[in-house]
Amino acid sequence: MSLVSVIMPVHDTAPYLEASLSSVLRQSMEDIEIILAENLSTDGSYEMCDALAEKDSRIRVLHLDRAGLSNARNEGIRHASSDYLVFIDSDDVIEPQMLEKLYSAATQYGADIAVCNYDWVFSDGTSKKPYREGKDPVFMDTVAFTYAILTEQVCSSACVGLYRKDMFGDGRIWFPVDRFYEDRATTYRLAAAAVNGGVLVPESMYHYIQREGSICHTMDFKKFFHHCLADTERLEFISSSGMFRGMDKRSVRKLYDAVAGTWFWSFSQMITLSDSDEKYLEICRLRDRMLSAVSVSSFSCLSFKRKLMEMKMAWPLYYRFRAGKKTRYPSR
Repeated sequence: MSLVSVIMPVHDTAPYLEASLSSVLRQSMEDIEIILAENLSTDGSYEMCDALAEKDSRIRVLHLDRAGLSNARNEGIRHASSDYLVFIDSDDVIEPQMLEKLYSAATQYGADIAVCNYDWVFSDGTSKKPYREGKDPVFMDTVAFTYAILTEQVCSSACVGLYRKDMFGDGRIWFPVDRFYEDRATTYRLAAAAVNGGVLVPESMYHYIQREGSICHTMDFKKFFHHCLADTERLEFISSSGMFRGMDKRSVRKLYDAVAGTWFWSFSQMITLSDSDEKYLEICRLRDRMLSAVSVSSFSCLSFKRKLMEMKMAWPLYYRFRAGKKTRYPSR
């Protein structure tokens, strides 16, 4: 049994697959298995996976009959044989010591999760690091680690982390199928389930290759809806879990502010792109869930307090004049 299982979803990424996989095969940690979860590719990726598996016995290929990043990751989890899992997208690359450093940090501190930083790599060869770099690993208990994920002090992408496989066991935590921003809806739950805490290795060891056509570069109503839905679930978790009751009010308000910032952004984008009664009703349901999860006193940011009051007191008029809808606000 390998120390780490690397799960790599593959869907129409033929131009990038070999470079991405090579960065995994060149890892300083050699005792790994690599699961290529190929799902309904039409650009030659199907054949490439089989050809690459013939060259290295550590590679296993799953040919799935259902597309979707979450489905590919979930199937990879089911077939993984290692105690630790890592998720790598098949159009990105990683540093040669990423797996070894994450594994060493997790085992050194006895943590359930170890994460690193990432950077954006652009077509002109330049890069940008959105997180502060450091030299030494930083251990956090469950509450502190979950707080750091929710406030984006630690990256919430699934691709920068190493996770104990048993955290996904018995169907407790899976990546939500048929949703975009699936890791935004999942990694904070994994952090909350990390009873042995998490550790941050503050180095940019994951390189997120910026390319046209990727999920984050082609936004539409559905993607903004799923982004907002993930943040709605985050706000519900903060309100209902009781995890942060021991914190001072100022810290809790900062937590609400951090999630509300992206919630209001994606919500406003949805309103702009709404063009049907069905979408209008979806927006209304998210608005109602938001209002059920938070109160004006939850926030420290005055603009968020004002926006919440607008949504609460003048929602039908706000929507009508912002999106041009004449449909009455639904009674349920």
